[in-house]
Amino acid sequence: MLTNICMEENGGLLRFPEKLKEPFLGTGDISLWDGRRVSPGEMWEFLTKEAPRYFPFFFTANRSASNRLPYQIELLSNLKFYYLWLTRRFRVEAMRKAGWVLTLVNGGPQVDLYFGARAIPLRPGPMATLMMSYVAEGKGVSEHASILEGIHDDGVSRADSGVCRQMRTHSGIRRRLIPVDLLAPYTAMRCSDMAYLVEWQRGDRPDLPKRLVDYPWNHDPSKPWKVRYVTENLREAVKTIDQLTTKNTTDDNLRAACKQMNRVRRASRNLLRLWWSAPVEPTASKLVCDWGNSGCDALCDPTAMAQVLEGIYEELKERIEHGMRGAEVSARPARLWVCGSCVEPSPFAIDERGGILLGRDDRWSALLVDVEEEGDPYENIARALMLAPYEQVAKKRALWAVDEARKARADGILFAFHWGCNYQAAISRLMCDVAKEAGLPAIQLEQDDLGRATTPEQSLNRISAFIEMLGGVALTT
Repeated sequence: MLTNICMEENGGLLRFPEKLKEPFLGTGDISLWDGRRVSPGEMWEFLTKEAPRYFPFFFTANRSASNRLPYQIELLSNLKFYYLWLTRRFRVEAMRKAGWVLTLVNGGPQVDLYFGARAIPLRPGPMATLMMSYVAEGKGVSEHASILEGIHDDGVSRADSGVCRQMRTHSGIRRRLIPVDLLAPYTAMRCSDMAYLVEWQRGDRPDLPKRLVDYPWNHDPSKPWKVRYVTENLREAVKTIDQLTTKNTTDDNLRAACKQMNRVRRASRNLLRLWWSAPVEPTASKLVCDWGNSGCDALCDPTAMAQVLEGIYEELKERIEHGMRGAEVSARPARLWVCGSCVEPSPFAIDERGGILLGRDDRWSALLVDVEEEGDPYENIARALMLAPYEQVAKKRALWAVDEARKARADGILFAFHWGCNYQAAISRLMCDVAKEAGLPAIQLEQDDLGRATTPEQSLNRISAFIEMLGGVALTT
């Protein structure tokens, strides 16, 4: 079992220490979607030599950076997760050369349909991350932040000041900074900006194919007309993808994708539930956020993602059995369940201030609902979409969120949303009131700086006060 190993610092960048190499090389290969196997030796070579050169902003030792490596390596298996994270750009390029199409999708619903039709589904956040791997290649964290804000501000100046920070992705697409082939998101009341920004692309990218997958949200999911309506939308989406790939997607292709993604969702659920059950917090918040978020889109490779998550589970189980606490976690952290959409405060900043993040309701909702593997795959996916707890009417969603927060042993709920997110802003008070009536403290946080790589102080000050109210004790270093 790996004990906590501190990362090395050289020239302002974090480096994997050499003493990790031998135990890591003793782990197994991972298999990618095309059958190619990657050995631990290949992964180590990339992580220690190529990745820091390509993506120094991810290896930064700057404590204020929110999207970076932890200072402590707590799980050896997590290096394979970092390999998948950092090779996503190169794997997407290989998939596109093999005939796959890169597709912008919504954040919540299952992505099985896209994988089955040879489309690479990315939500706005991961799509922005992929974009920055191109435009910020070789850049430090400050330059990365400046470039990202410039892309966002350029889009806002051409659209509307009220849009949320999804604009980063859409502005990059408009400027052709990322090789997107198709805009095919789901529409839903809980995300007004996605539909608005896709419509905005009509004028700026008339060359880019678009296919909205519409589905009604405020209805009984058992109604036959609703299943038929959503199923037809899904069939039309696959026809659009097939026109681009020049392939014929079969029902068996879709069933295979559902089976793969069910395995990923199951692995992610098991991993998070194991972490929540631990007597002491076994790792930093960053790892919990990574596992929950990436279990939804599998980092573009369900085959590899399932193997990596299952390997992490076994190592985490051993760590918990030995009573090991996360090296960068307070001795008494306030456990926070995050609600809202598309937002997540810096996990490192939360840990330092005496909190710990347990997960997000939008990602957890997507992980909870598997797709039936037998029968009509279109109908099965449609039913799964409509069963998502996150997409239910506000009060029902709030009661579900409270129940799940209690299962995770949360001390409080943080309802965070972007300024400009119409639906989340409208229901935030109701959600928090329901939580408080159920005896679970909750706070609303409407800020424009959430999701920024810089200047998040205003939001963090309010979160710090909430953590203190819950009894969290700041980390002492």
